[in-house]
Amino acid sequence: MTTVGSVHIRGSATLMAPVQAAAEGFMGEQRGLIATVSGGGTGRGIRSVIDGTADLAMSSAELDGGDRKKAARQGKELAVHLLAHDAILPCVHPDNPVRDLSIEQLRSVYSGETTNWRELGGHDAPIAVTSYDPLSGTYEAWHALVLRDESITPKATILETSALRARVAKDPNAIGYIAHTFLDASVRAVSVEGKAATAETIRSSAYPLRRPLSLVSLKAPSGAVQRFVAYMLDPAKGQRLLAAAGNVPVT
Repeated sequence: MTTVGSVHIRGSATLMAPVQAAAEGFMGEQRGLIATVSGGGTGRGIRSVIDGTADLAMSSAELDGGDRKKAARQGKELAVHLLAHDAILPCVHPDNPVRDLSIEQLRSVYSGETTNWRELGGHDAPIAVTSYDPLSGTYEAWHALVLRDESITPKATILETSALRARVAKDPNAIGYIAHTFLDASVRAVSVEGKAATAETIRSSAYPLRRPLSLVSLKAPSGAVQRFVAYMLDPAKGQRLLAAAGNVPVT
């Protein structure tokens, strides 16, 4: 078969599964076209688009102003293609009695100001904080929504998704945060400001830790790149796959 083009998509682990499935369906329609999907985090994906080593970045956070400036220094402009919305859930061990936390309480924990569960209505035990690599879109969104101008405590243990979830599942004193789509029965989600993350509260923005899931390209994509973006926005194709993965699609 003659290759008629290629699309390289890189970035957020949150979008990997539905985008990989979409890439396979897309190649089935676009005979001879190669679509490859790789991870590395939102930040690495966007930097790859700017540097020209990827065509599309999978992003699970708002586009950082620094990335727009970096693109502009190279005479380029980034375009964001919103696909769906997701939520970030604080998570704890199933035996932890804490059921709800405010954003202010989460900020206090993640900045290192609050260090004992007793201060949050839990047991008299130290809080073991877990977090993601700063290049992760989940970390970027958590920092913007929760920490804001505060710095994360240096005592936080930095892990990737499956390891973070496993650590919280094993340690009754641990706290972490996880994409809505990665939640399973091994950990328990904590509601935020009295709101649980559901498809409806995510869609309506009632749940406060909502974030966009997007593809990022250079402005005015064309050819196979434009067709792949259209595939992801098709209600019967990419949008269906995003919904099946637990995201809240835009169409």
